[in-house]
Amino acid sequence: MPKKTAQQKEAARKGFERRDANRQQKNGGGPGEQQSHQSGAGHGNMSRNKSRNFTSIGVSLASKHGIRKRENGSGMSIADSVQRRNSNGQGSLANTSYGRGPENRSARSNQLEERTDRHDGNQIITNPEAVRSMLCAECQGSTHIMKDCITTVTGGIRGCIFCNNKNHVTDHCRQFTRLTLAEKVKLLVTDRAGKPPIFTDTAWWVYLYRFLTVRETMGQQIPDKFPWTRDFSRDIYRGKEGHKSIREYQRDFNRTKSVGVLPRDWRMQSMNDVFTNFWDREGKVWPSRLNESPSLTDANAERTTSAEGTANVDVPTTAEVRRLGETVIRQALQLVEKDREIERLKKENVDLKRRLAQVYRDSYGL
Repeated sequence: MPKKTAQQKEAARKGFERRDANRQQKNGGGPGEQQSHQSGAGHGNMSRNKSRNFTSIGVSLASKHGIRKRENGSGMSIADSVQRRNSNGQGSLANTSYGRGPENRSARSNQLEERTDRHDGNQIITNPEAVRSMLCAECQGSTHIMKDCITTVTGGIRGCIFCNNKNHVTDHCRQFTRLTLAEKVKLLVTDRAGKPPIFTDTAWWVYLYRFLTVRETMGQQIPDKFPWTRDFSRDIYRGKEGHKSIREYQRDFNRTKSVGVLPRDWRMQSMNDVFTNFWDREGKVWPSRLNESPSLTDANAERTTSAEGTANVDVPTTAEVRRLGETVIRQALQLVEKDREIERLKKENVDLKRRLAQVYRDSYGL
């Protein structure tokens, strides 16, 4: 193909400019607008023509995906940040790579809605933390939380009843440390009466002993009902006590919120039992306040009064009769346990004698 002369190249360039000007005028360009970008072999600037109208070729890929464009100081077109929406309705920005770091297309919020409404009026819990807060941290039951739990294999509630988790024990929680001594005793003793105890670094009977020996609690009501012992709680869990399973007891308590549906630990029915099972073993003396101001038991509250205004001690009340009966039953149970222990020791003694005789015969060849 013969090479074009300079005149032919100039004529071709002018022809291209005329055609390009006609296209601009046809697409809406003004009559006085001049082409600022030239094209051709070595002629003018090869950058994109910013004045050209591209609407005739359809929707751009950027606008299709909601990306608005602007120009920076150098004239380069850069993409604005894309507003992304996560499942919570809160947007997180995914930056482009134009001088603002790599694009994070997986940017999402870790927070999930706690409840999602359904068309049938029900709600679905979607937040793991919300689900966890509605389950008992002790037994993983969905009908109660830790402070109302009696289903414990260890004999007591391990964890924090304020936070409903096992990250720390109850008496390490900030909410517990803000309580007064009387409020702590109410939480650990009165509120857990007739139920498994709450395991704390400082046992509940230690808090109760402090309550009975410090001056600041003088005149306040003294508890007269107490938590189960650890052994009794284990026996209930294993089905050795009572006529129901632990699940049935838990279900009854969830429904009634009353310890009356739960079995009684006859070894923990009075302050004397607390002294025998705990204080005496730790070398503590009987609190003098119990001699000066008896606990507000049912017997004290229901004591009858004669017409002259003096206490009629000759007439036993229903509570006194019931308490005496409970004491008799408790002592009978303790005697049975001691008899079993004696029988076990007798068997061990017989076995030891038999082994000793065998060793003696083997040693002397008899």
